[in-house]
Amino acid sequence: QSPQDPLQAKKVRELFEQAFDLSETEREEFLKEVCSEDVKLLQQVKALLDREGEAKSRLSKIEEELIWPSLHSFKEDPTILEDWLGEKEGLEPEDDTLIGKTISHFTILEAIGRGGMGMVYKAHDQLLERTVALKFLPPAMGANADAKERFLREAKVSCEIDHPNIATVHEIGETEDQQMFIAMSYYQGESLNERINKGPLPLEEAIQITHQLAKALEIVHENEIIHRDIKPGNLIITDDGNVKLLDFGLAKLSFESGYTQVGQMVGTVAYMSPEQARGEKVGRQTDIWALGIVLYEMLTGERPFDGTDAPSTMHAILEKDLELPRELEGTIPNAIQEILGRCLAKNSGKRYQSVKELISDIERLMDGQGPVARGGMSTWANYSKKRKKLIYAVIICTVILTTLLVFLEINILDSTLDGSKRGTILFKPIKTGPLVTDK
Repeated sequence: QSPQDPLQAKKVRELFEQAFDLSETEREEFLKEVCSEDVKLLQQVKALLDREGEAKSRLSKIEEELIWPSLHSFKEDPTILEDWLGEKEGLEPEDDTLIGKTISHFTILEAIGRGGMGMVYKAHDQLLERTVALKFLPPAMGANADAKERFLREAKVSCEIDHPNIATVHEIGETEDQQMFIAMSYYQGESLNERINKGPLPLEEAIQITHQLAKALEIVHENEIIHRDIKPGNLIITDDGNVKLLDFGLAKLSFESGYTQVGQMVGTVAYMSPEQARGEKVGRQTDIWALGIVLYEMLTGERPFDGTDAPSTMHAILEKDLELPRELEGTIPNAIQEILGRCLAKNSGKRYQSVKELISDIERLMDGQGPVARGGMSTWANYSKKRKKLIYAVIICTVILTTLLVFLEINILDSTLDGSKRGTILFKPIKTGPLVTDK
């Protein structure tokens, strides 16, 4: 039978549909049973399965790896959804349930924060007589093996990195009811989110914070780690002005391939890069994008891509042009707009390709110099508008100049012709006869 035979094609399709949702082992057994006497049919069905597997849409991946597991978590603990959509203001009464209790050798003093990956408490370390911060995995996610694995990854990653701008992790433990926690240094100060809520930061302070954050990300990336959740809520500004990067719960080792269960697209929506919002594999440029969002927010008090809800925010991230609030146009130096533009280019290939490049430009800026590489200004919407106006102006000037030249050329030609007529010597016949008449 020819591969184009309608009956054969119908049979291939029917077998494909029956085999598609089976596991790999079940699929092999099924095909072996139904195609044992038709090798050609078996090859055609397998080829179709392979093609469909490779072409499986990102939407399906997001659905199976993010949406359904997340919906289960949101059902168990609705506060997780609130944290995912944005920064949550204040703490609920139920956050006090552990206060006063002793976990391992830590006495819980007060609740100090909550994120999508857990509650954070201030606690007293009875062994070493010091104040620490304890971060707990949400109870609703305690039974989720993937969530625990990410939580352990945060502890291991943090323990391996020693840097003045990264929070120090002391130990990891587990309660009697198998709730996991991380003990880390407690820092006196406020989150960057709290600082921004008071209003835009002075230019110099915003640049200093960005420089420290970039230095933290540099060591993170050197350890083959992508943080994937850079945001003001994950940054502590200590009383002495140091920046501390927190929360490696969403960190992804960059040498890992493919999609991860629950988390490939996790992160606060407003700080997602375009590739992260699309559910694609992310790289270092995703952290650079988020750093750009944080810098923009420090300078303006607003986020550049912020909608009324998660879908509109994601649409803005993917489609909206970058622009400053109208009242701030002209007040933020071009050098900073250049840096922001390179951080927030939709195309990750046009962003800074390493944090080292970004740090170099920030340090040049701090020394009163401009960025080394150019191209960031093209990201801005007002730059595109100015460029269009310039193009229109050039076209208009060209048309006017061309018209003027044509007009001048015609007049010159006319004057030349008229001159040739005036300069022509006309000879008239002279009457014959003597020139002088003697009388």
